[in-house]
Amino acid sequence: HQYGFAATIRTFAEDGRPFLVAGTFFLYGNLYFAVTGLLPVFLIEQYGLSTAAIAPLTAAVIFCNGGGNLAAGYLLRRGFAFDRIIAWAFVAAVAASALIFVGLGGARPVMIVACIAMGIAGLVPPSVMSSAPTIARDLGHVGAMIGLFMQGSTFGQFTGPPIMALIAERAGWSVAALFIAALGVGAVGFITLLRRRGRVLQAERAAG
Repeated sequence: HQYGFAATIRTFAEDGRPFLVAGTFFLYGNLYFAVTGLLPVFLIEQYGLSTAAIAPLTAAVIFCNGGGNLAAGYLLRRGFAFDRIIAWAFVAAVAASALIFVGLGGARPVMIVACIAMGIAGLVPPSVMSSAPTIARDLGHVGAMIGLFMQGSTFGQFTGPPIMALIAERAGWSVAALFIAALGVGAVGFITLLRRRGRVLQAERAAG
């Protein structure tokens, strides 16, 4: 097996699944950083909260996301498939996140839903990372694959917040919620393609 950069990328491209998982993690990066980054702005604009009041609330949302990370580890140890966890977590987190910006009538319900949304979203990162040994054709590619996944999430932090902020500025927060919904649609699409590609590769191996 060859582990050079070009050879590794070629192997990933031939398989297809590493880039689909990386694409899913890119969408997660968009979701996480858009919600956690713009939530303080939303609370200040819509409910008049002070920056001093927002700081502990934002910390609580991030803490809940960490709780989701731990929960994912438990589910994975119990035998739940990483792709199912990602798909269901994305759908639930996106639905809850969109509700935040549509309007819930007060800062308290917004924070409760935000904590729930980011807690559920926290199921995604460990599930993504756990997929590497499963889909890698060779264990020597696992490190590079995880690096690819991390790049996807990193790019997401640079695209999600500015895109959502631009939409909110031009059309309002409720319309910006549609951007979050689009992230969910994209993630489910990536996971669907991932499963389909897995079945094709399995059939090819069985035939060969």
